Amino acid sequence: KARGAFDPKIGWKESGKTLGGLTYYEAESSYLTVPTWFGIELTAGRDQVTGAYVNPDLQTPDQGLYYAGVSIPLGAGFWINERMADLKKAKIVRTQTQAEQVLAYNDLLFRASQAYGNWIAAHQKLDLYNQMQANAELRLAGVEQQVIQGDKPEIERLEASIVVQNRNLQREQARIDLIKKTLEVSNFLWDEQGRPLVLAQELIPENNLDEVLERWLVIEGIDVAQTVLNHPKMEYLRAKIAESQVDRKLLRDAIKPQVNFNYQRLSTEAVLPENWNDSNNQVAGISVQIPLLWRKERGGIRSIQAKIEQQQWNLAYTQQAWTNEITGQIQEVASLETQAQLNQAIAGDYKTLLNAEQTKWSYGESSLFLVNTRENNYIDAQIKWLSLGATLWESKAKTIKDLAWFVTAIPPQQAPLLGPPPVELDQ
Repeated sequence: KARGAFDPKIGWKESGKTLGGLTYYEAESSYLTVPTWFGIELTAGRDQVTGAYVNPDLQTPDQGLYYAGVSIPLGAGFWINERMADLKKAKIVRTQTQAEQVLAYNDLLFRASQAYGNWIAAHQKLDLYNQMQANAELRLAGVEQQVIQGDKPEIERLEASIVVQNRNLQREQARIDLIKKTLEVSNFLWDEQGRPLVLAQELIPENNLDEVLERWLVIEGIDVAQTVLNHPKMEYLRAKIAESQVDRKLLRDAIKPQVNFNYQRLSTEAVLPENWNDSNNQVAGISVQIPLLWRKERGGIRSIQAKIEQQQWNLAYTQQAWTNEITGQIQEVASLETQAQLNQAIAGDYKTLLNAEQTKWSYGESSLFLVNTRENNYIDAQIKWLSLGATLWESKAKTIKDLAWFVTAIPPQQAPLLGPPPVELDQ
C-alpha cells in the first residue's frame, strides 16, 4: 500500500461551454505524472484549449500544446515527505508483524505442550487408580474368604468393600478427567485439509518426552541478557521506536521553508526539443513559504519526542522485566526438579510402608484400617508427584516459550508461517 504512493498516474479530462450558438471554449487535457523518491515529480501531457472567450494565458494552438516538466521541493519535503515516511514505516511494520508472528507461534506451541502435559498426567493418574482398584478388589476377595471361614468379622468385609467403592469413584473421576484432557489435546490436531481431528482413546502419551524436552531446554550457561536483547518482543518494541523516529524526522523536516520549483518545456509537437536553452518555450516558477512562529511544527516535535522517550523507557523496563521473568523461570524449573525428586522419594517410602503393612496384615499382625491408611498416604504422595511432574513439564515449556525457542526447535518445513527474517533496525 505504501509503495502505491509512488505509482505513476495517467489522466484525461474534457470540458466545454456553448451559449446562444457561440462556443465559449473547448478544453481537453491528458497527462502523466511519475512520483520519484526525493519528492521530485515528473510530468508530461497535452493541453488543447480553444474558443471565442478563453483566457490568453490558457489558450493553446489549434493542434494543442505538449509539455514535459519536473516539480522539485528544494526545502521541506526533499529529503523526506509523507510518501517516503509511509514507505519507511511500512517496512518497519513488516518487522513488527514478523516479531508478532514468532510470538504467536511460540504461544500456540506452548498451549499445545501445556495440553499435552496435562494429558500425560491424566493418563498416569488413571493408571494409578486402576492399580489401586485392583489391589482393593484383591483384598476384598481375600477378606470375604476369611469372613466365610470365620477368621475375620463381618465389619472387615464392609471396610474392604467401602475401599473398593472409593477406588471405583476415584477411577471414574480420573477417567472423566482423562477424556477432558484428551479433548483439549485434540484442539491442536488438524489434518492437511484443515479438518479437526479427535485423539483416539486407545492412544497413550510417549514415555520419554522429558528427554526430548531437555534437548530443547539447554539452559546451563545461557546468557539471559543477550537472549532477551534478541527476543522478538524486544524487536517489536524497537520497531515501534523506529517508527516514531521516522515521524520525528518528518516533523523536523517540516520546519524547513517550503521552496517549490516547477519547470516545463512546451512544444506544439510530441517530440523532444532540440534546444533546451530556448527560453521562449517554457513555463518556470518558484514559490517560497515560511511560517513565522512554527508553533504547530515545534509542538509536534515535542510531542513525538515525548512519545519516543516513553517508548524507550518502556523498552528498557520490558527488557529488564523479561530478563527477571526468564531468570525466575529458570530457577523455578530447577526448584520443581528438586521438588519432584524429593516427592518421588517420599512416594517410594510410602510404597515401602504399604508393602510392609500388607505383609503384616496377611500374617494377621495388622488391621485393614492401617493398610488402607498406608495406601491412602501412598496414593496422595503419588498424585502429588504426578502433579509436580505436570507442573514441571509446563514450567519447562513456558521457559522455552519465554525464550522464543519453540520456533527454532521446530524444523522449518513444519513451521511455514515464519516468513523472512526480521529487517535489521538502527538501535
